[in-house]
Amino acid sequence: MTTPELFPLEDTSYELFNAIGLRNKGLWVYTNEHGQGMFIKWRHEPKHNPQDKDIWPVSKQNGKWCNKLGWKGNHPPLLLHKIVKTKLPLLVVEGEGVVDSAQALLPNYCVTTWPNGASQWHKTNWSWLKDKNVTFWGDNDNAGINAMNGIARLLCDKYRTPSKIVKIPRRLDNGWDLADYTEDTNIDIAECLSNAEWVKEFNYEDINSDIDNKRWVFIKQSRKSYYDRFKKTFDHKETINELYKRDFDLKKLHATTKLHQEDIDVVDATAFWPSNEEYIFEGNKKYLNTYRPQVFDPFNVKVKQDDIKVFREHLKLICNYEDDTFNYLEDIIAHDLQFPEVNRLFAVLIQGDYGLGKSIIFEAITRLMGNENTIWIRSDAFADKFRDWLKKCCVICCNEFNFEKYNKFGSNAYGMMNEIITEDKHFVESKGIDQYQHKGHYKLWLASNDAVPIKLNPRDRRYFVTKIHTTKKMILKKDPEYYKKLWEFVEDHESVRKLYWYYKSSHKISQAFNPKEPLMTSAKRILINESTVQVFRDLDDLFHRKEGPFEFDLVNSTRIINYVRERENGMQGIPNPRSIFSKLTQHIITEWIKEKEGVPIKKGQPIPISPEDLENKTKRHYYAIRNQEHWCDCENLDELRAHMGSQLKVANKEEQSVF
Repeated sequence: MTTPELFPLEDTSYELFNAIGLRNKGLWVYTNEHGQGMFIKWRHEPKHNPQDKDIWPVSKQNGKWCNKLGWKGNHPPLLLHKIVKTKLPLLVVEGEGVVDSAQALLPNYCVTTWPNGASQWHKTNWSWLKDKNVTFWGDNDNAGINAMNGIARLLCDKYRTPSKIVKIPRRLDNGWDLADYTEDTNIDIAECLSNAEWVKEFNYEDINSDIDNKRWVFIKQSRKSYYDRFKKTFDHKETINELYKRDFDLKKLHATTKLHQEDIDVVDATAFWPSNEEYIFEGNKKYLNTYRPQVFDPFNVKVKQDDIKVFREHLKLICNYEDDTFNYLEDIIAHDLQFPEVNRLFAVLIQGDYGLGKSIIFEAITRLMGNENTIWIRSDAFADKFRDWLKKCCVICCNEFNFEKYNKFGSNAYGMMNEIITEDKHFVESKGIDQYQHKGHYKLWLASNDAVPIKLNPRDRRYFVTKIHTTKKMILKKDPEYYKKLWEFVEDHESVRKLYWYYKSSHKISQAFNPKEPLMTSAKRILINESTVQVFRDLDDLFHRKEGPFEFDLVNSTRIINYVRERENGMQGIPNPRSIFSKLTQHIITEWIKEKEGVPIKKGQPIPISPEDLENKTKRHYYAIRNQEHWCDCENLDELRAHMGSQLKVANKEEQSVF
């Protein structure tokens, strides 16, 4: 078995081997980083035809020189012992003879190459060029250009070392290199080097390097989608196949076929879950988690309230200086940072006129939670079929929120919106990609200039609402520099760092805070009232005046609509001058009963309890809209009939407020 050996540079005994010392027209010693010889390359030119050159290897094996390279791969670039020590920029050329010519032309560079020609560049260990200032100048032919592109791509993508490639003027002969340069050559070498182009990072020119660096992950349930770990994007298979046409080594093979031949990572679906784990396992499913935590360097001392006074004062303004609302909003920010893995089951909605600084809050939230984790969208995106943005974030900001065109309780758009707020599994779909289920939950921040951007019912548990009851003119009258100071704070990294650590560490979340249910604020009560449709308001009026069937705790939708029709047609033959229930239907009455938290009595069974029921032998479904706890458990028909016959009154423990 032959074993290649290192030799000292002082050992020139190889010159006697095959009379190399006399026959060579150029000789180069490849060394390791310590300056020890590994092998030799020498140029042989036949006397009868000097142009028919050969570059032959020589190495020392088992104490003897032989005509073999000896070392199997992992070859050093030429003059490695100089490369590791030099502070000069490096110039990589093709061929040892070109090195000599280029070094003479460019003494301010350290020039190097690799053994075995253009097609064998991948057998050299290019990691020695990591973090160096490298420029490539290849031969003016396809093989030379492809080799330089390949090495530069490897340095850029694998070793994160940007490099430049000289674009050789097209007017030069095919195969031209720096060894062919003469004073008559019509190029400016310095200008060529100055105009060398930087290699673009991750430019789809070397799929093998990308495979080695585990660039791609296949999303199985999508059937056609791949995740790019380098660029943090999702790409369609056809896009990938088109982009990798730049890799000439692929030839006619599709890039995605190559990826699967090389056993790239495969997951069932995607996740965006606050966790440091790249993969999340749930049952038999494997999710690719693309969340990346936002990190700020900690302080040596605890951040205090005064350190973020500018921001806290703006929060107070946002909350109309209501202490309960302000404290709860601070708790929301702190909880999102301290427990990002917990699903907050309500959105934050900030209302107010134009130019009051609602978007400044969202800018701060974006910087606190991380740009890569936050997305800004329009209102209609919530109801869009293609919501592939859901797989790219865990924080959603909508700065001009208005759900007016979807403002119908129970609409499909409302359901989609509620799902985003509360659920942690969502179907995502991109054009040309199969729909699949994504794992993630979202912190929603909404701002609106409108009085009723979304309709809320009295039982709503999905929105925390605050409203600014002031004007920009009033704010600037007190402090003309108010918004200037606020923006300077939010755009300053150190200020945001203080803000982060105050809410991440210093702020103590109150015991009253509940991430599953928001505080009922005065702004929310107003929004609920403004959300109420007119027919509900009119029914509320009858309810609070205890008129007609609303005199009793128990109601039936048919009795209500019959009474309303009689009322609209005029009591005792006197026509009503104004119709207020023209659009009333039994379905609307049922929805109104639901809003009043009406509960069925007698387990939802139809029963005859009113005098009219008994007289007509009619059974009806009744709901308790007052004193629900009492009537829900009541099974005594006589007690129910006594109440409907005005013979029994039940003390009402809680009257609902009326607007």
